[in-house]
Amino acid sequence: MVTPGGSHEPDGGRGADNRGLVIAAVIAAVLVLVVAVGMLLRSGEDSTDDKSPSATTSARPSTTGRTTPSPTRVSPGPPSPVAPQPARKIGDDCSAGGIVAQWDLRGGEWACVPQGQNVHRIGDDCSHDGIVAQWMRGPDGRWVCQAQDQGRTGQQEQGPGPEPVPADPGPPPANPELPPSVPEPPPAAPEPPPAPAPPPPAPAPLPPVPAFPPLFPGLPPPPPPVPAGVDRSYPTPIGSVE
Repeated sequence: MVTPGGSHEPDGGRGADNRGLVIAAVIAAVLVLVVAVGMLLRSGEDSTDDKSPSATTSARPSTTGRTTPSPTRVSPGPPSPVAPQPARKIGDDCSAGGIVAQWDLRGGEWACVPQGQNVHRIGDDCSHDGIVAQWMRGPDGRWVCQAQDQGRTGQQEQGPGPEPVPADPGPPPANPELPPSVPEPPPAAPEPPPAPAPPPPAPAPLPPVPAFPPLFPGLPPPPPPVPAGVDRSYPTPIGSVE
């Protein structure tokens, strides 16, 4: 500082104050870093042990050199996902171990019921998907999971009636219908009798008698044979006396 006399005052006191402030700021910054590192390490260990999200810390040094750590804020983690249950329907197959079974509702809970066991009773609960329902017999005699609202509406419209009974096929008809008879075709006409055999051919004529030379050339030839029915008496020579 310059005095009116022209001399300079020593700045030793002001410089010492500045150095003190700088040293205090450095110490405060180091403390802040140490605290921040410690908080980060602790939050990392907690997150690995408890599987919780890490906590974030923030600290801001004051202008006066004093450090005030901010409160730790832990962000809530997302809720753990719930494993979805497989969609099931009444009658779906759940066979196992060679036993044929189907899914069914018993008392509001799913049950794997083997086939062939008639374990339903009228009025048993078969509620599903938030709908209150009961087991009832259908018109065809099968078990039907019917909602209570539908059952009440049907009873109000139709009035109380007896429990439906499965339809009885009844005895077979006394005279069962026979298939239409197809007439047989008429028998074929008999074949005509065979034609008579042709008459045997006429015998061939006898060959002519060969002419033999006369044994005795001086004698006359013998007379020809007399045909049948001709008188064979020889004429009497003329001049002969009987």
